[in-house]
Amino acid sequence: MKTFLDCVPCFIRQALDAVRLATSDNITHERVLRGVMDAAGRMNFKECSDVFRRQFDKADLVISKGQGNYETLSDVEKNIFFILKAKCPVIAQHIGCDLGSLIIISRRKEAA
Repeated sequence: MKTFLDCVPCFIRQALDAVRLATSDNITHERVLRGVMDAAGRMNFKECSDVFRRQFDKADLVISKGQGNYETLSDVEKNIFFILKAKCPVIAQHIGCDLGSLIIISRRKEAA
């Protein structure tokens, strides 16, 4: 699953909420917002480092925490357990759960 355009506002809101908790500095808020806007929609598993990819490929099982990891890895053919909270209506609909649900999903690699 790719990051849908509808997910971007949730992603931005969560980042701004976090930076506002960390600091009241408006310049820092702006820097974080610019960074988030630059990254939104460009997250790609294939762009990970070679070291990470080798370790990932060697693993028999992956435990993935968080909605962002679900968005990045849900189409990867591997034995993966996803642990997340469905924070975005688009993701909740994709998974088939209620918004705000705590979810554990198992994705099994199809036998060759």
